[in-house]
Parts: sequence; C-alpha cells; structure tokens
Amino acid sequence: MFSGAKVMGVPQMLEWKMAENMTRPKSDLTKVNMNYNIVAPHMYQGRIDSLVGRVTGFADMIQLTSLKLQQVIARMVPDGVFVDVDGLSEVDLGNGTNYNPQEALNMYFQTGSIVGRSLTQDGDPNRGKVPIQELQTSSANGKIQSLINTYQYYLQMIRDVTGLNEARDGSQPDPNALVGLQKLAAANSAKINSSISPFEWPNIPSE
Repeated sequence: MFSGAKVMGVPQMLEWKMAENMTRPKSDLTKVNMNYNIVAPHMYQGRIDSLVGRVTGFADMIQLTSLKLQQVIARMVPDGVFVDVDGLSEVDLGNGTNYNPQEALNMYFQTGSIVGRSLTQDGDPNRGKVPIQELQTSSANGKIQSLINTYQYYLQMIRDVTGLNEARDGSQPDPNALVGLQKLAAANSAKINSSISPFEWPNIPSE
C-alpha cells in the first residue's frame, strides 16, 4: 500500500511513497488493511438515508407550530366585562348622584365591588341584579395548550428518530437522580457526531 499527499484541483502528487507499518489481517503477508474504512450506514437502493433527512420533516412541523402559536397569541383578546345598563338604572346610591356605567366600572376596577339590587323599584325581581360580569376569553387558552402539546409531540419524535434522550440533551434532568444514574442514562443515548454523518471514516494509524 502506498501513501501520498495531493491537493484537490492539482494534477501533480506532492508525495508518493510506500506506506510504513502496514497492518495485515491475521498476519497474512499477501493482504494489507487500508488506512480508512468508508462506512455508509442506512443505505437503501444506493441512496443514503441521512439523519438530517429523517429529522427535517419534524423540524419543519415544529417551526409551523411555533408560527401558529404566535398567530394565536397575537389574536388573543383580553378579558373584558359585561355591563347591564338596565340593572344600573335600578340602583340608587342614596347620595343624590347617578350610578352610571362609568361610575360602576371605576368602582369595579378600583375596589372589585359591585352595587346591585335584587328587586326593582316596583318590587319585581331584578334580572340584572349583577350589573357587571367579567367575560373570560378562554377559547385561545385551549388552542395554545393544543399547540404546545403538538410542539412537544414533534420534539419527542425528533428524540425517537435521533436516539437522543432527555438525559443527554439536558432538557429534563432529574434532580433526585444520582450522578452515576445520569451518566448511565446519557450513555444509553445514541452518540451522534454531525461532522461525520452520514459517512464515518474510522482512521487506522499506519505509524
């Protein structure tokens, strides 16, 4: 086996000589091992199924879910109040002033108290005895929680595809776990080096 040095794009070889300390399989003098073994994992029909290709779809869905979450948050409506004007007209504060909606809102926001009457001035039941009621817009909260669950689902799918568990990426470390258990959990995770994926070239030193 020969070894040399070559610059890409230059036709001349900078160095060309017989390799030193060649390794042979099982002391066979007629064969020699190469310095580099090229491995192409996950090859199917001549095409390499890369890790990035398997994760890209889930990463795109995470990005889409994040955009949807921003849209829902941008369209959220703050909680408001419902003011029954007819219920306010039946209330007499007794100080000669009118109890109008603006006065009622000021009292509600400043003290949280509401003045109402269960009976009208004629003695009939007052349907607007609670003139101010808080309106809660909870529809957006359900959408946000659903999108968060979808985000977590695709994130878990990326973990399943790559083989990286929570102990290795450090997203959910167990505060009660011992150091040895954390190391075992990280060791059980897949070890991925993106610099050599999808090819791996384990080097066998010739010297």
